[in-house]
Amino acid sequence: MIEFDVKSNVTYINQNKITKNELKVLKQILTFSASKKDEEPISLLENNSFFLSGLIKRVVSFLDKKNLSSSFKQPLSFFNINETCKIIDHSDYILRPYQKKVVLKCMRFKRGIIQSPTGSGKTLMQATVLNSINTPSLTVVFTDLQREQLYNFYNKMGLPILKIKDIDRKNIKNVNDFHYVDTAITFTNYVRKTGHLKKLELLQYDESHHLGGPSWHSLGYLIESNYRFAWSATPLENNSKKISLRDAYAIGVTGEIICTIPVSFLINKGFLHKPKINMVRYKSPLKSPNCNNWIILSRVLHGNTQRNEKIVEIAKKLVDKNYKVLVIVDKVKHGLKLLKLISKKIENTVFAKGGKQQYKICPFTKSLILESSENFVKGLESGEYKIGIGCCNYKEAIDLPSIDAGIVACGGKSAYSIPQIIGRYIRPKGKSPLIYDFWDHINPILKYHSKKRIELYKKYEYEVIEE
Repeated sequence: MIEFDVKSNVTYINQNKITKNELKVLKQILTFSASKKDEEPISLLENNSFFLSGLIKRVVSFLDKKNLSSSFKQPLSFFNINETCKIIDHSDYILRPYQKKVVLKCMRFKRGIIQSPTGSGKTLMQATVLNSINTPSLTVVFTDLQREQLYNFYNKMGLPILKIKDIDRKNIKNVNDFHYVDTAITFTNYVRKTGHLKKLELLQYDESHHLGGPSWHSLGYLIESNYRFAWSATPLENNSKKISLRDAYAIGVTGEIICTIPVSFLINKGFLHKPKINMVRYKSPLKSPNCNNWIILSRVLHGNTQRNEKIVEIAKKLVDKNYKVLVIVDKVKHGLKLLKLISKKIENTVFAKGGKQQYKICPFTKSLILESSENFVKGLESGEYKIGIGCCNYKEAIDLPSIDAGIVACGGKSAYSIPQIIGRYIRPKGKSPLIYDFWDHINPILKYHSKKRIELYKKYEYEVIEE
């Protein structure tokens, strides 16, 4: 019989009570396919002795099916449902009925994944969970910009919130009395350097599909916390018997899916406006018909003169109709190329490449100007910039409520990134967002990618217009 000692972060195996056959089966259960096809499967059974505790229910279920018995050294107290929880909301922020249900599920189940699309009020639900549980916590974010946006919102909610750099700057002594919001690397470095904050009652991840990254799931091993949540607009690839390595990390660090809010539900209830996605065709000869290397194909795609001219044409048409426009790219070179092309037609165009830098074109010398991107969001909101081109960090996890039109210039077919990109345009107020994407017929692989994007759009019940 396999005996498990389940802690809040990892589960240990009693080495004295496991046979070679049982260990072999356990390794099979905890081995998952890597994201890339050419990579070997990876086992989450560390040193044959422990694994992430969120996988324990899945492990026991598989063992039962193979007629292998298991036991626990102590009761799984933090998996017990809390029946006495009570929501403590904020007088200035009224929760919708579905939001109350999500918050209650978090408080009752204590850990798990919440699939919550852009515009569903994910940030408000997170803040209400923190306010209701009222215990020191950490919210992990992907970018500095995301951290600032969450920090400001939590602050408005009246939560005692800090960023790691505030500890020294404000000479904080009682570090265990606060909620924290920061990137995984920043928080991990602080814990390892000081030895503080290893135990926090609540750990939650925003945009949790990044849990496949080492810095994110390593924090799940490091921090001891009974309450663990993962929030994301990006659904798990598969929640059946066979799951990907990325999803295994997400489940392992937090737990199984406890709630899913469909985009269609929010649209049908009038909480979100259904986006209109125009699939644009453009004239261009066939390029690299026998190539299937994505690095080469991305250069073919982003360097295509006819396609880029079509992007400029669409951008000009949208600005002339007073739309606020965000163009999404995934390569800095492509962003710079579009910046130069669009700036010839439209002044006050800006390209934020991610991190803390953005580019503009000097109206007099026509040369590139590199500056801080602190005002990228504010400039788009105020109308100072007529068109924003965003790369890397701007494909997800930032709120741009005034944007009402967009151009998806990056291509691709990822079931993770495409919903995130469209999420930059979906809004609870105003008119339906107008989005342009492209039928990339110039290569069989790129054409297949376009087809897969359309399938994703239709899956989320978006309105697709094929020109």
